[in-house]
Amino acid sequence: MSRGSRARAGVLSILLVCISLLLALTGAHGRSSGSFAGPADSCGSGDADPSGVEPDSLPGAQQVQALHASYPSRISGAEVRDGEWALEMDGVWYYWADGRLLPDALRDRAHEFVPIHLYRYELGSMPSREITPDLERVLSERTTQHSDGRTDERQRFNDFLDSLYQISSARDAERIVRRVSFLGFNTRVHPLVVEPLAQVERLVLAVMPHDESVARFVRDLSAVHGFTWRNIAGTARRSYHSYGVAVDLIPRSYAGTFPYWLWAAQAGIDSWWDDATAKRWAVPQPIIDAFEASGFIWGGKWLFFDNLHFEYRPESIYMAEHRPAS
Repeated sequence: MSRGSRARAGVLSILLVCISLLLALTGAHGRSSGSFAGPADSCGSGDADPSGVEPDSLPGAQQVQALHASYPSRISGAEVRDGEWALEMDGVWYYWADGRLLPDALRDRAHEFVPIHLYRYELGSMPSREITPDLERVLSERTTQHSDGRTDERQRFNDFLDSLYQISSARDAERIVRRVSFLGFNTRVHPLVVEPLAQVERLVLAVMPHDESVARFVRDLSAVHGFTWRNIAGTARRSYHSYGVAVDLIPRSYAGTFPYWLWAAQAGIDSWWDDATAKRWAVPQPIIDAFEASGFIWGGKWLFFDNLHFEYRPESIYMAEHRPAS
């Protein structure tokens, strides 16, 4: 072998050694395993699921991702951990736990709590609903429970909501809520709701000159109720009014109609769920649309209807807007 050939062979050997070292450092995927790999996606899959189940097919995937997208200033991450979707807030991971949103230490006690309602909400006009015999039995039992004055003592684990809204006591709420004017009425709401509620007002005022039903509805209001520290009627669970993220629109008169399912039941309407919606106190559709466009859901679409009530739940609006077409 000539001197030139030996030199080329030496250079080739050195290159092969360097390539081998480089492959050993970077791994099979060609990305360094050290600190230069870049940040992980804040809504990722976390630790690999040994079952091989796709993360989006796990329970709670849509709800957890909707919460993460809807509260970016509070929820810092969402991923699958230990085979279950979880959210990170203030350094604590809350696991889906069949809708209970529990810290790791309480996951095996999920049966002790009721789920947090993350509504499957329908945008636009009132959705139709089939009342099956099983559902009618549940409705009758709950009506009887309320009529007898019994309280639903089941508990909701409040830490997730307390952390989300940074309110865990009436004193916290009094310190945090802000006084606002809405459609000419003073009320108090959570800071998260101040701008969305102002947007609702702008939308309503814009349509009033062109829609007499909206103008008449606003003229007939007597009050707007926002923050008040209380439980949901007939339960031991805190109302969203306690967090200042719900408002009730109160008219001067209901003119013989029912704005709330329990009032209909107490008036002697046994099958109030079958009662024609024409007998319910009505909110004009443009007002409902204005609230929904600003992140609120309307209690008039609940089976246990509450037509007075609007609740700031952008996660439910997000899920409605991103729901796959059926």
